Amino acid sequence: MKKYTLFLFVFLLAYLFSEVLVRTVFVSYSPKIRPNLDKYIVHRISQLRDAIQRKETAVLSPQALEEYADYVAPGVKAAETEGTGFSEYEIDSIIWVKHTITLKNGEKVKVEVPKGQTPPDASMFEEQQETDSVREVQ
Repeated sequence: MKKYTLFLFVFLLAYLFSEVLVRTVFVSYSPKIRPNLDKYIVHRISQLRDAIQRKETAVLSPQALEEYADYVAPGVKAAETEGTGFSEYEIDSIIWVKHTITLKNGEKVKVEVPKGQTPPDASMFEEQQETDSVREVQ
């Protein structure tokens, strides 16, 4: 019984090996060997490595990223990987700075921005007013 199991195992291994050779070494299931075999093998290995890395990063959920998060600003923890991100804001810990922005029409808008961040341009508020007035007319 042990001999038959060994025989089946070797037979299966030989079959898998031949399938890999047929798909990798030979061009389109023909008896012709790939002229760029070395570059093709390197390319396939790098594709496999990239696929493994993508799978590892895709497995991390935002909750799993929490343990890797680091403070990027006072009161803000963040971490990200390809396609997944985590951020946590501790509002009471953020240092807010008040700014007054004067619009073209003379109106003043007061905004609070986290310390170290630049306040938004006045054009952002003016564009918002334009779209609001268009909505009111319709």
